[in-house]
Amino acid sequence: MQPLLQQCYDSALGARSLASSIKSGEVGSLRIALSATIETALLMPYVLELRKHFQRLEVKLLRGTAAQVAEFMKSGSAELAIASSLGNTWDRLDTWPLFTEGFVLLIGSGHHLAGCNSIQLSDLRGEALIMRTDREDFESLANMLRSQDFAVDRAHEVPSEHDLEVFLEPGLGVAFAPQSVLFFGLREASSRHRLDLRRTVSLYGVAGRERTPVANMIMKMLRAADWSRYATA
Repeated sequence: MQPLLQQCYDSALGARSLASSIKSGEVGSLRIALSATIETALLMPYVLELRKHFQRLEVKLLRGTAAQVAEFMKSGSAELAIASSLGNTWDRLDTWPLFTEGFVLLIGSGHHLAGCNSIQLSDLRGEALIMRTDREDFESLANMLRSQDFAVDRAHEVPSEHDLEVFLEPGLGVAFAPQSVLFFGLREASSRHRLDLRRTVSLYGVAGRERTPVANMIMKMLRAADWSRYATA
């Protein structure tokens, strides 16, 4: 029994020491969830700012679909979340809109239209589409493309941004994505046509639930930030 009791005692001391460090501001702990379509780079300037205020910052980043992000919030696994629409998944979610953006056409360097100065929607009718299935706005985008006579049901379906890039680069198809992806590596095609589709990216919290000092600090930073570079006029 002694080794087991010693382990329990040591764990209790460790937890007590960590709690004391967090309370004193030596250690900051942030648990935040991002939907699959939110770039981590969008969050990083604020994480770096947090490091100036805490001697040690511990970040737990969770990712998932809209339903999974909502579940992270319900269970307390995450204190805050950034996503577009989470739907009517839980009535205790507080929502603070950050920015609204449009969608752009993405095309790889290996695509036969890559050298065109301007691409119209009619030029893409026979092209294969590449669709991300983990998007919160997947159905809205699919319905919009169907209304423009695109063969959405025959599209390539990929589960991540990395897979999307791998399919795009050799020219296996074209994709439409939120314009914020242009700030983090993907390249927009020179298109004359913008889809009549918007999405709003929001910060989410749980109403009435106490948050850590780190979560409160980054929440204030995110709500006060200038997001105009991502927003669609």
